[in-house]
Amino acid sequence: MLQNTYKNIINYFLPSSKKTALVDEFHLIIEFLVIAIFFVSSFIVASYIISSKEAMIVFGLTVIFFVVTLIAAKNGVKSTYVKHLFISIACCITVLGITYISGGIFSTAIYWFSIIPILAILLFEI
Repeated sequence: MLQNTYKNIINYFLPSSKKTALVDEFHLIIEFLVIAIFFVSSFIVASYIISSKEAMIVFGLTVIFFVVTLIAAKNGVKSTYVKHLFISIACCITVLGITYISGGIFSTAIYWFSIIPILAILLFEI
């Protein structure tokens, strides 16, 4: 049942265009976004448990921007723009925000900066 729900979520946000190449191009980024939303939502819960209001705000904004990106993908925004938006949100809001909140250059979150080039390589097929 959970697998069907996941597939239904992915299929809902795929562009309604009948071009299979366009749908295939968006499929990976839609999956990245859906998984990232669930992943970041779990951090909201963890931040609530440890009473970190700043982290809850940063993660909440991240989820909101990821949902906006999903809606943009559904409404036919070019896949390149959606990919850039996803990487920008991941870098600028999430990683920079959490690194700043948790201690700057001495933060343990600084290692998450390494995921940004990996995302770019995966999404842009470099």
